[in-house]
Amino acid sequence: MGGDALTTTVRALLVVVLLAAAFLRFWDFTTTPPGLHYDEAYNGLDALDVLATGPKLFFEGNTGREPSLNNLLALSVALFGRESYALRLPAAALSLLTVAASFALARIMFRPLGSGAIRIGLVAAALLAVSHWQVDINRLSLRVNTLPLVLTVAFFLLWRAARGRPDRVVPFLAAGAAFGLVGYTYISARILPAFALVLGAAELVLRPRDAAWPAFGKGWLGWMRSWRFWPWLGAATVVILPLAVYYAFHLDLFLGRATYVSALGPSGGGDRLAALWDSFVYNLAMFGQEGDWNWRHNVPGKPVFAPPLFALFLVGLGVCLVRLRRGPYLHLLVWTAVLLLPGIVATDEYPHYTRVMGIVPAVFLFPSIGGEAIVQGVARLLRRQATGVLAAAPLLTLVVWNGWTTYHDYFALWRAEDDVYFAFHGEAADAARLMNRLGDDPSRVFLLPYNFRLAPDFRARTVDFLYTGRAPYHFVRVEEASLPGGLPGIVGEAREAVLFEWKGGELGDADPKGLTAFLLARGGEPIGEEDFAGFRVRHFRLDRPLPDTLFFGERSSDARFGDWLALRGWAAGPEPSDGRFWAVLRWETLARPPGDYSVSLQVLQPDGTPYAQSDRPLLSNDLFPTSRWTPGLPVATYLTINGPPRPPPGAYRLRLVVYELASGRVAGTADPLGTLAVR
Repeated sequence: MGGDALTTTVRALLVVVLLAAAFLRFWDFTTTPPGLHYDEAYNGLDALDVLATGPKLFFEGNTGREPSLNNLLALSVALFGRESYALRLPAAALSLLTVAASFALARIMFRPLGSGAIRIGLVAAALLAVSHWQVDINRLSLRVNTLPLVLTVAFFLLWRAARGRPDRVVPFLAAGAAFGLVGYTYISARILPAFALVLGAAELVLRPRDAAWPAFGKGWLGWMRSWRFWPWLGAATVVILPLAVYYAFHLDLFLGRATYVSALGPSGGGDRLAALWDSFVYNLAMFGQEGDWNWRHNVPGKPVFAPPLFALFLVGLGVCLVRLRRGPYLHLLVWTAVLLLPGIVATDEYPHYTRVMGIVPAVFLFPSIGGEAIVQGVARLLRRQATGVLAAAPLLTLVVWNGWTTYHDYFALWRAEDDVYFAFHGEAADAARLMNRLGDDPSRVFLLPYNFRLAPDFRARTVDFLYTGRAPYHFVRVEEASLPGGLPGIVGEAREAVLFEWKGGELGDADPKGLTAFLLARGGEPIGEEDFAGFRVRHFRLDRPLPDTLFFGERSSDARFGDWLALRGWAAGPEPSDGRFWAVLRWETLARPPGDYSVSLQVLQPDGTPYAQSDRPLLSNDLFPTSRWTPGLPVATYLTINGPPRPPPGAYRLRLVVYELASGRVAGTADPLGTLAVR
């Protein structure tokens, strides 16, 4: 292989690299990742809005988002429907173009190295193709996936213009337009002006010797004084102007999210300098020691590079520092340093793999440069010339090993974790798919409870996007003060209620006291239940009005349990001839309880023999156990007691026992609490 021409072998290897990238990004694509995360689903809803009303310049929901991906998602949703893979397909496809663009960029940047430029580009593209970090993020419907591609193309076009004929203006127009488009990709693209300032300052001090960067030996500052700068700047300005004008009239959207997560915002805490330092250290450590701990982005803690590649990364970094006065190496160092800043200044969570996606593909060029330096060094020791693909064979072998590791860690280890299922709201996605199977009957109503600590207008966007049935569904805020009065209106005229009881994730603590099921059981009959990975579904036939209060028919009580708990009232009743009893207990805390306690309500038949009982931990309205109760705290406990069907008629005695959860020690008994007549 001579010069920098692409041989058949190089083309074949590029095809193999792209095929490997495609395999890792599209294998098992419809089920991995599971579910559909909130941010992805929100993008899907925006795509539906685009289909209904047309493309948008900016999407204001979900703290504000640039338009590049969401407008593209509309086409995918139109073609493939409201499916998770329809949202993830564009990002995965764009990532393949990023792999190809990274090779082209390396080849043009390092063109003076001849065949070395091709080897650097080939290895960098291969590392990018099989990177676990990139595979994980590229399979998600996140707008950040548009940033590396557009940024890489913008730099490629600028280098090509700089290395091309000095009298041609079109290449500079194209490069400027591409830089303008970068602003439409992701929030961290806003730091690009800082890149120009830092690079200009560095060139002013170092005076790099590359005759082609950025324009015929003049350097960045000299280029700004040349006529070629103005077509570039004009094209960039024309492209970015509509979005810039929008930001000028919506400064809250421009600053909102960035300010909130930065060290200057609430996430900075009291010692903002310490927070910045910690973020700086962890963002550097992510390359070889400790990576992102978010299950959505990574196998928690896995660094960007495995130890052999991290060693090559350090070698490449050292080579760039030694060759700092040469344009391409200075460019890579400034690119990486500046585009790493969004991850450093965001001190709410670090390292955060999506916030630093702007360093792609620059960061993958460092180990490639390091490998090329080692190849050249070995060649000099052997007094041979490093030529052809053979010189890159050891590095490509390392790439193959890294690709296998990525496949194993992602599909065998990461995918099997329960935490991954809930991190991607798998329970909400599975619920929506079940609702689609049952949703043709409009006489059904789906009830999806959520904890009262969440926002009053909370919605699981995953369900909103994936559900397409006719039956109504409601997100039910579980709060004892409001749900009894509000549930009858939510259910309306439905003849069947389908209640989701979540097992984990964001909705896992939605209704730990079982209030929704308790109210439905009082207004109907349980007719079945099904168990799934992320939730249990309970079906209720609604054949009588739901109660609009917890304490209907309340009776007073003066029962005391120790010197710390008093029962002030209770209500109970049997259901019509089905063997189910219900009871509501109203407590008052007299003093802080000495431990965590449970309650047992026992139903005795008229002859005194046990009929049924129900035990439940005592929890406050805020879901605290008794050890955290404070004097004067009012608490309600509600139970459904299921016994054999068709109980014999007569007066049934209720016996109430309060006992310590850990030891079983009885704190007090009310016997009889009262009686219930069964006819």
